[in-house]
Amino acid sequence: MAGRIGYLFRKSFQMSQDVHDAMLSRGFTGEFSSLALPKPGSFDYLCCALTLLFCCVLLSVDHRIATW
Repeated sequence: MAGRIGYLFRKSFQMSQDVHDAMLSRGFTGEFSSLALPKPGSFDYLCCALTLLFCCVLLSVDHRIATW
């Protein structure tokens, strides 16, 4: 059993080294860059307002139907 555990450890270590070498060969410098989130524009605010209005209309219609 110990031999299988050692074999698995060696294979895992070798694979991690291969992945690291592949990352370095593709220009990885060790720094992770995150994508900057775009700032919302007027179209985004318009879509949010229309969605809110649509939800309010749906709730109003549902309330009227439920009270009949």
